Amino acid sequence: MKKNSSKNQQPETARPKSSKIGLALIFALVAILVVVMTKTPEAPTPIASKPAVTTAPAHVAEMPVAPEIIDTTPPQDKDVMEIVSHYPKLLPKPMELKQKVLVSKKWNSGADSFGLDKPADGQEGDTIAPASVLCVKDTIYVLDNVHNRVIGYDKEGNVVSTAQLPSGGLAVDLVLNPTDSSLFVIDQYQDKIHIVKGNEVTTLDAVPLRESLVVGARFGYDAATGTLWAQDMENGGEVAVLRDGKIVSPDARNQQMFSGASAVSQGESILLTLKTGEVLNIPFDTRVACVEQTETDANGIVWVMFTLDGDYHMRRVARIDPIQNTANVAALDIWFAFDGIRHMSSREKGLVFFVGAEQEGRVVSYDYAGAAL
Repeated sequence: MKKNSSKNQQPETARPKSSKIGLALIFALVAILVVVMTKTPEAPTPIASKPAVTTAPAHVAEMPVAPEIIDTTPPQDKDVMEIVSHYPKLLPKPMELKQKVLVSKKWNSGADSFGLDKPADGQEGDTIAPASVLCVKDTIYVLDNVHNRVIGYDKEGNVVSTAQLPSGGLAVDLVLNPTDSSLFVIDQYQDKIHIVKGNEVTTLDAVPLRESLVVGARFGYDAATGTLWAQDMENGGEVAVLRDGKIVSPDARNQQMFSGASAVSQGESILLTLKTGEVLNIPFDTRVACVEQTETDANGIVWVMFTLDGDYHMRRVARIDPIQNTANVAALDIWFAFDGIRHMSSREKGLVFFVGAEQEGRVVSYDYAGAAL
């Protein structure tokens, strides 16, 4: 009988049930980790946290937080204030001026009237009228460009002299040569200087003026050096044009100060530079729009005509005495219907103006009558 072989084989060892469960758990954990690692994390929702509250002790009062102060001053104004603050202040006080109309003529109304040439209504163009006024002792000279002449008036407004200039020119300024009482008439457009003595006129040609200087420069004469000088508005300062009657070439012109004083507007101040180099600060409550003209009289008094910001229909004049350290100011209700190089000229007691309205031109004097009470 054949024996059953299965009885003689060793039975297979049975795998415990717990090890099967462990393997299943490991595979499950690995699958979960793979899913978590491959999933894009979402940004956590921010949770508003309450600010920490510090309770002060009962005996200590909490200090209020000071508001932040914002400086709204423009940078350029800060620079101006920084510059102006370095100079000594000369506070202006009101003054009284005594007004007198010396000459009043309707435009183009007769042989001795002032000339006015302006474009027709609706057309563009320059208005030409007297360009300069100059007071020499008791005589007042007016440069009448339209009629190409220089007219002299006495202190009562009577005509005392007339010098006819060459036709075709357009003179811009009138300057006294105190050594012989002659007058320089500067025609910058034609590079000419006319010398007027009485009723006689001689002309210097080919004087380099138009190309070497900004058109509209103001001129003056320095008796100490015999120099006719001009403002160099492009480079600043003043330069010699004639010296002892001889032409100074542009290459030989050096920047220097011939006039007694010069004034510029800086923010709410006028800075006055004296010939000694000293700078005075005359402050105002309103921004100074511009300085129109500066004149130094024979007594060393400096007169400055200027306008304040937003008040362009009213001129103001400052009288500065550098010796007494005083500054006085008055408002003048005057108007210029045209452009001019020299609207005012100093005289013994004050100023002379050439002013204009629509209908007439006037020569008006303003004499200093003391500080206003």
